[in-house]
Amino acid sequence: SGNMANFAQLMARIHAELGQADQLARKLELLSRYSETTKGGIATDPASSEAWVLFFDGIRLSIATVAGNPSATPAAAAALIERAERLISKSDDKESMATRYATDVRAYALEADARLAYAEADYARAEASSRLALDLAVKFERKTSFARLRAQHALALARLGRLPEARAQVALALDEQRSKIAVGSDDQVLRLELAQSLYAQAWTEPNGSANALKEAAALLDALPAAMQPYRSVRLWRERIAQGTQ
Repeated sequence: SGNMANFAQLMARIHAELGQADQLARKLELLSRYSETTKGGIATDPASSEAWVLFFDGIRLSIATVAGNPSATPAAAAALIERAERLISKSDDKESMATRYATDVRAYALEADARLAYAEADYARAEASSRLALDLAVKFERKTSFARLRAQHALALARLGRLPEARAQVALALDEQRSKIAVGSDDQVLRLELAQSLYAQAWTEPNGSANALKEAAALLDALPAAMQPYRSVRLWRERIAQGTQ
């Protein structure tokens, strides 16, 4: 069922965060079986069949990026983006299943590429990919990803020295994240993403970076014990500790 696939994907991401390679492999195998067994009933034409396979390839790239797996490479992201764009360009129906899934994959791959590019200090590519991913999120109203993508884009802009643009993006991200917390959200991933936004803010305000970094570090320290070993928490803790030097 779709619920089973969603659960398997969630657990795969958790295993990826914790570096649990065997458990991750089993969940990815479960996702692969789900993809194969359901494709016939969902994908009723060649385009939607191709999109269904592409969609699960996008999920696998996204999880591999979280895990820091060697399979998550700029070339892998570029190949997925090219496949998605080719499928979109062939479709006359922009509301078809094939187009919708291909658009989602393009967004997954662009976000993954932005993360990979930033880690490689290729800030120009990080800016371009995060901007395109954000544009897609806004166009298709993927509201849950707005703040995360704005912070990612702001960080790339700041590292390129485009500080006014970076400040505008990070202000929007911080406003959205703080507003959700203010009305009672107990989402711990939201707090991790707020820490990332504060790190981006530190790069946009060199003279006031200490306060942003201090708040970001405190947010990470307050995350539940179960999240402390997450690869993303450790990565952002290290970046925040290094500051803006």
